[in-house]
Amino acid sequence: MVNKNTIDDEDVIEDFTTYLYYDVLLKNGYEIVDVCKGVWCKDGDEIVYVLKDKDNIYYISKMHCNSKFCNSWGRMKEIYKEMERLNIGPKIYKFLDEEMICIMECGYETYDNYLKDETVTKNVKDIIDTLHENGYLHGDIHAHNIMVRKDKTPFLIDFENTSHIDIDDLSFIFKNYGINDIKECVQQEKENFDLVMV
Repeated sequence: MVNKNTIDDEDVIEDFTTYLYYDVLLKNGYEIVDVCKGVWCKDGDEIVYVLKDKDNIYYISKMHCNSKFCNSWGRMKEIYKEMERLNIGPKIYKFLDEEMICIMECGYETYDNYLKDETVTKNVKDIIDTLHENGYLHGDIHAHNIMVRKDKTPFLIDFENTSHIDIDDLSFIFKNYGINDIKECVQQEKENFDLVMV
């Protein structure tokens, strides 16, 4: 379920038919209830939709920006599936390949609303450890990329830069962190999480 406080009333009555792939999402049984459009990918826009279906279940639909600074769509799909399998990413409901859209579980709130909750904080540390133990670097850990479900279990989102140390090119992560060492990158991600809690 989406946190209703994140949906602005003016956004809800906005004409969503002007947005890219509105018809595709409608044909797949979803209603758009909110849109977040940002230029987070350096050379391309990224659009995130909050959707709901006929049963009033909320989802996040993220359109892949296909930037040269991000993973390819094929690699993104593999990473999302692996994060779901490891139970550290969102549940994935559907990939729309032609449009490069991933429809996934919608978290209830972001982690910054739970900074003083010791149980949630311990669980967040555990999923970050699991990420690293399985050979992955996230590339962008901060409070808004950690979602918390209603039952207070957290999961990570935004895997555009997530890379496996034995499979993927790590140059963008190295550049992003200003570090050329995998162990130091792992430490940086742990420190980024620690800074979130300050």
